[in-house]
Amino acid sequence: MSRFFVLIAVIAACVAAAPNKEDMKARFHAEMKEAGLSEPTIAEICKISEKHQDAFKAAKGNKEEAKAAFHALKTDIDTYIVTASAADQAAWKIFEDKKKAEFKSHFEKAKQ
Repeated sequence: MSRFFVLIAVIAACVAAAPNKEDMKARFHAEMKEAGLSEPTIAEICKISEKHQDAFKAAKGNKEEAKAAFHALKTDIDTYIVTASAADQAAWKIFEDKKKAEFKSHFEKAKQ
């Protein structure tokens, strides 16, 4: 499972440093909306994510730092989500489960 977290951290670091960051942000925004998250909750998650951008950029090429940056981001989002409405908490779970499945599938394909 630790490989899974490293993969997510590496992807998050790439997203943070990507030149088409606005496209990625728009995609994640649309996917969160599709999962049922409210606009205020999406906005707060985006703010939380932006606070962690520098940590992901600094972690580029360092798996341990990337993992730490991911865990810090996840902790902050998890802390926020428990204060959101029950509907947003359920929608976040849907979004998170979908992302986990996508990353797991990507990881499995990469192993082949």
